[in-house]
Amino acid sequence: MNENFNDASLERKPLFSVVIPVYNVGKYVADCLASVYSQDIDEKKYEVIVVDDCSPDNSADVVRGIIKSHSNSVLLSHEQNQGLSASRNTGLRAAKGDYVIFLDSDDFWRYVNTLSLFESIALATGADILDSFSNIDVTVDAHPTNEKFADSLPYEVINLKAVESISGFRWGACKAAYRRTFLLEHGFFFVEGLMFEDGDWRVEVVNAAHDIARIDFPFYCYRPNPTSIEHNRSARHIADRERMYKCMFVLANGDISPALKRLVAQRLLSSVYWVLRFTRKFKIRDSRLAVSMLKSDGFLNPASYKQLVSDIRVPLKHRLMFFIMRHAPMLLLLPLRFFYLLKVIIAQAAQSAKRA
Repeated sequence: MNENFNDASLERKPLFSVVIPVYNVGKYVADCLASVYSQDIDEKKYEVIVVDDCSPDNSADVVRGIIKSHSNSVLLSHEQNQGLSASRNTGLRAAKGDYVIFLDSDDFWRYVNTLSLFESIALATGADILDSFSNIDVTVDAHPTNEKFADSLPYEVINLKAVESISGFRWGACKAAYRRTFLLEHGFFFVEGLMFEDGDWRVEVVNAAHDIARIDFPFYCYRPNPTSIEHNRSARHIADRERMYKCMFVLANGDISPALKRLVAQRLLSSVYWVLRFTRKFKIRDSRLAVSMLKSDGFLNPASYKQLVSDIRVPLKHRLMFFIMRHAPMLLLLPLRFFYLLKVIIAQAAQSAKRA
């Protein structure tokens, strides 16, 4: 279902298409849209495509109330819930802009000249990707401001196949602008039905890019929403993360640049360690599942990472945890779970005492 308030306005090809999936974000989506509509460039230069994924709250109503006064905007609605990947794909297929930017609806852009800075670099380079190598973490209660970044932005055009290493790379899909025809020509759509899709998608996309305009521009504000996918702790969470890691590992063993291979190895190393640390929040059976899957695919073996990059450094804390998880996982899982639950009980008791 399309709710298009001005068909004629969308016939003119915009420079940017901003794709915003919406699901259960009634508290946040107004801030998200405000950060886009506050941009200091003409609204004719960009379109806003909001995709309602059958949100159970009032998100769609909030969006309707806001975009009705913006002729460059459209609300697309799924007939049934399909997930974040499908929502991004719906927006990508509907996009008309030269560049597509993904924006999660519980996050927002910090600067009012975000799009004008992207515009100047896009027109100067025509790069496949305009990639920000930084982002800003904010609190749940943070809101957009009318803050402006510098009037101009230095950038470096790189080809990952021509460099040995690179630092500051961000893995989320939302930290960059992608040339639309580049994505479509390569068929770079997100794998649907998964909770985590950014990692392997980004590996394929940046590896295929002929040129990337690298910019140090902290425009993206990530809001730690406790109801978001990122904070979900379940057996499906574990399985989807493990699938993403496995795909990244397979891609890294293929024909990709040395710089990207090193980035993937470092990402896998830190991410797998992150999953193991967070097993304390899982039920024991889910923790055992996580360890079993990671073990069977070789992620708990330092040699797997050295297979990708021979001189990669595997920290001692990783080695110790990997060794214990391979040989006696319950020695860590049970104490971790116990102290986590104890911490929760103490916190709840403190809150009850404060209310009393």
